[in-house]
Amino acid sequence: MMEVAAPVVAAMRQADEATRSAIKTALFATLEQKVVAGKIHLPFASLVLSAVRG
Repeated sequence: MMEVAAPVVAAMRQADEATRSAIKTALFATLEQKVVAGKIHLPFASLVLSAVRG
């Protein structure tokens, strides 16, 4: 998660307040479209791979 979130946080820190506000507005508008029965439903999938070097 941190590998994905860190660049986003860094970019948001560099953005001015108007840009951050526009991003938040767009994000919440998108999330409102995903609400079903009062809960946000986001389509996602993940794949976890693990290995041991031998």
